[in-house]
Amino acid sequence: MSINVVITGANRGIGFALVQEFSEDDELKNMFACCRNPVDAEQLKALASTDSRIHLIRMDVSDPISISKAAQEVAVAVEKLVGSDGVNLLINNAGTNEGHCTDGPQSFLGAEQQTYLKIYNVNAIGPVIVSKEFLPLLKTASQKYSDKEVLNVKRAAIVNVSSGLASISSNTTGSSSFPNVAYRCSKTALNQFTKTAAVDLADKGILVVSCCPGWVRTDMGGPYAPINASESAKCLLATFSRFDKSSSGGFFNLSGERENY
Repeated sequence: MSINVVITGANRGIGFALVQEFSEDDELKNMFACCRNPVDAEQLKALASTDSRIHLIRMDVSDPISISKAAQEVAVAVEKLVGSDGVNLLINNAGTNEGHCTDGPQSFLGAEQQTYLKIYNVNAIGPVIVSKEFLPLLKTASQKYSDKEVLNVKRAAIVNVSSGLASISSNTTGSSSFPNVAYRCSKTALNQFTKTAAVDLADKGILVVSCCPGWVRTDMGGPYAPINASESAKCLLATFSRFDKSSSGGFFNLSGERENY
């Protein structure tokens, strides 16, 4: 993919695996890897030291000022590195969760407002603000694309990393298996943003989709998940490459199959 990419939550887990996967693509122009504390992101710094296309950007997705500063920094860097190409792909990957227990602060019976607000702020509100701030760069990339009828990740796209737990129609277990109600609801809200933004940005030539990365062995997914972050990232990139105009507004699993909201 000959594109400029921005990814949030790039210092660990699926985010870092995506940076690694993109770095193996010779056609990648630039990867802007965003995280809260780039200074402490040792793996990310090590990878960036061997690949001049990877640029570390400080961004806290729970802080609108931090998001705005990051978008300005990327805009300046893009202009310096590749002129007026803009950003082709924004991946809203940063997310948070809390412990899973039936009376925990993000459960139904043990719900605590501050925990819910924290999870919503990162998982649902953060991607909205990030997308808003990077929209001018996405519009620039879209306008420069030669085929104005095509929507894909090479032209301009927002990919929101969601979860299978976001699906309302597939929720048959309630809190019995996953008593993380706040996380479920935050990702459902993220999917609603995906659909709304897809409609709003269709005439701008910007694709917007939600993707489930699968159940992954990360700090968030836990040690019993069936796949590792590298496997998830590889499948996600393959899925990204297949998105087209008909995909916009959709919610997709790791294999690229459309899921019910």
